[in-house]
Amino acid sequence: MIGSDPRRGGRAPDGSTIIVFLSRGQGDPCKVPDVMGETGGTAASILNEAGLESSTREVSSGQPIGVVVRQSKAGGVEVECGSTVVLSVSKGTGSPTPPSDPGGGTGG
Repeated sequence: MIGSDPRRGGRAPDGSTIIVFLSRGQGDPCKVPDVMGETGGTAASILNEAGLESSTREVSSGQPIGVVVRQSKAGGVEVECGSTVVLSVSKGTGSPTPPSDPGGGTGG
């Protein structure tokens, strides 16, 4: 099983229909979701639900910490199910904090 509706962990009323997505094995195409701007954890869950694997790496970025700023396979493309999408997750700017001026900037 590569996914379901409602999603894994979701609830469905008694007597309702649950759709289960099954893989036919290797070679099945899976559409890569666009997870740009999602948090790393949310992005990994979305990719997993789509039948894909993920790995993350931290990169310096002006974006908020923990947000996906790049993905190795673009959203909307089809890849083999089970493929890995590498997520680049922001660790912030990475700029060092400038030293404070102990003299208060008076020059004297």
